[in-house]
Amino acid sequence: GESSSGAGFAEENFLGTGSTVAIEYRQSGDESKKLYSLSTQHLLSSRWESNIKYASTTEGMEKHFGLTRPFYSLEATWAAGVFFERVREIEEIKELNETINEYEQDSITYKAFGGISGGLKNNYSNRWVFSINQEIKRFDATKNTLLEVPDNRTLTYPAIAFVRIEDNYSTFKNLN
Repeated sequence: GESSSGAGFAEENFLGTGSTVAIEYRQSGDESKKLYSLSTQHLLSSRWESNIKYASTTEGMEKHFGLTRPFYSLEATWAAGVFFERVREIEEIKELNETINEYEQDSITYKAFGGISGGLKNNYSNRWVFSINQEIKRFDATKNTLLEVPDNRTLTYPAIAFVRIEDNYSTFKNLN
């Protein structure tokens, strides 16, 4: 069998700030991952949330960043945020459990969004959320690439969502 090990540290109220700090190391067979993350739900004592994460792996790396002001209550009238993610890794194509091709994939994602709401009216909160998103995929050959690599591509698109939340509920006990 293959052995694995790991160790980590996570503190959900780092130095009394309400921030979460995590450091983690994992190893399984020939693969390893080192992860560092920092997040808070009340950046600088505000309604803004932030999340930063970096991971170094045997096959690449991961970076994440997010800054968001969510709809924190049904009365909240706006929300906004930005998100960035980059993942670079080695992709293996296998057939009958044998690697037939390998290449490096670099995936980058950007997202920016904003939302509006009239707050809570007649036990409902109606929200409109608009976003612009971009996904970039880049492919490069490695020393073990045998076949073609996929074409690079970029996808940019808007999105819109309508969310209706009801704040009208009842609690019943011992109905029988």
